Amino acid sequence: MFTWDSPYPQLGSNNMNLMMMQLMMKLMQVILEILLRVKHKSL
Repeated sequence: MFTWDSPYPQLGSNNMNLMMMQLMMKLMQVILEILLRVKHKSL
């Protein structure tokens, strides 16, 4: 497990994991929207 050097390593790592998950979800949504738009335009 990778943890930040901080007084609360577990808390920090958990927060970072949550932020990364949220960012990945948002990126996936944006990519899916763009792909759908491109497909509709090509059709």
